[in-house]
Amino acid sequence: MSADVEMVFRQQKDRADLLFNGHLQLNQAAITQNSQSFIALDQLKVELKSVKPQLAEYRFGLIDVRGLDVQLSRNQAAVFNWQTLVPETTANAKATAEPAEKNSTLLAFNELKVTDSQLHWLDQAVNPKVETALQAIDLKIKNYSNQNHAPFPVQFARENAASGEFSRRIASDSLAT
Repeated sequence: MSADVEMVFRQQKDRADLLFNGHLQLNQAAITQNSQSFIALDQLKVELKSVKPQLAEYRFGLIDVRGLDVQLSRNQAAVFNWQTLVPETTANAKATAEPAEKNSTLLAFNELKVTDSQLHWLDQAVNPKVETALQAIDLKIKNYSNQNHAPFPVQFARENAASGEFSRRIASDSLAT
């Protein structure tokens, strides 16, 4: 991991502000589950544009993900593998600890690029089991904000062995229809 981050602390009259700007890079990272790969990536680059964690404001420039490999599965009891990453008691404790009225978190980025990535799916809750993979995934989303209802462009391309290549350019406002 490498980082070039500026941290600014400002004491205001009624509160303290903390601001992060800069660049982060993570190379060759993985999360395993029961000694098996769950998520791996070759490289993650993040440009911090105005990250204010105390105010729940997260603004990024470019988020560049390369070589993402995700293994999703559902076992015979119909439980997804990602559901077992956090113990149920911990998830319930966090849900009850949240205040009833909380300011909405801001998440915004100029561009999210996911390239040369793949998604593997195994469903053992059906008979016969279903197994498939999407390969050569390329995804690009520009000018996204969870608090702005304006459309944002999305480009998606993927390939799988059974059906070949698929590519689509859509706008976010067409996702709801």
